[in-house]
Amino acid sequence: MPAETSSPVDQATLDAVAALQQLSQDPSNKNDQETKLVCKWEDCGRVFPDHSSFKTHLSEDHVGWKRNEYCCQWSHCPRQNVKCHNRFTLMMHLRIHTGEKPYECPHEGCDQSFGRLDALTRHRRAEHNEEIAYPSSSTAPSASSPLKRKRDKASNPVAATTAAPASTELSDASDMEQSDMDYQHEYKLAKAKLRYSLRERELLHEELETTHRSLQRLQTERRVLLSALMTAEGIKNFVVDSGEDNDDDEDDIISDIQSAKKSLRIQQDQVESLRL
Repeated sequence: MPAETSSPVDQATLDAVAALQQLSQDPSNKNDQETKLVCKWEDCGRVFPDHSSFKTHLSEDHVGWKRNEYCCQWSHCPRQNVKCHNRFTLMMHLRIHTGEKPYECPHEGCDQSFGRLDALTRHRRAEHNEEIAYPSSSTAPSASSPLKRKRDKASNPVAATTAAPASTELSDASDMEQSDMDYQHEYKLAKAKLRYSLRERELLHEELETTHRSLQRLQTERRVLLSALMTAEGIKNFVVDSGEDNDDDEDDIISDIQSAKKSLRIQQDQVESLRL
């Protein structure tokens, strides 16, 4: 039979589980959760009729948005003033204090609920024999098989009853850390894409400025050539009208006009290509 392996759990996860156990063993806290929802963020003390209004209060009045850092300020929390990675992590952590578990198991006779959807999915696969696909046989945790879990419960029902909440809490905390790592990866990827897009925008802007300057230069040259052409045409007309017999001067003027026209056509082509 393969030996059971256990994955390492960081100190933050252990602290979260310890906070859960401490809160669950506190009779005053249990009575508060059964009768009313009291906000223990610092010295708030407000009471709420349901988890929905309680969550909105925490999100808008205490946690806030777009802060440089997010820390739990819940009274007697082991992770008080410890910086969270982001807002999502803090909101998931606060479910430990509020007792909010919005995801209930739909199986008849099962009254378990969870704070995270992936924790509920794993519970349904492990406890209710739903199929689960592992990448390889070495990654399939033998300790989580439904048959072995049932044998353990049958041999020691008291230990199974007391260990179930702790294992569920540990699983929720581990999922929260894993989800936080995924969000960090997505954030870094999006940040890299943003830097690339901004750099590409700068390069395109520089290219546009260079093209614009070239267009202005060509337009100036075009005006100069057009003015020279008009001047040359005027001189030609003057020579023809005056009746002077100077073939050399007339040939020079005609040559200058043709050169000016040719240069003008070239400049027009360049201007059109820049506009396209």
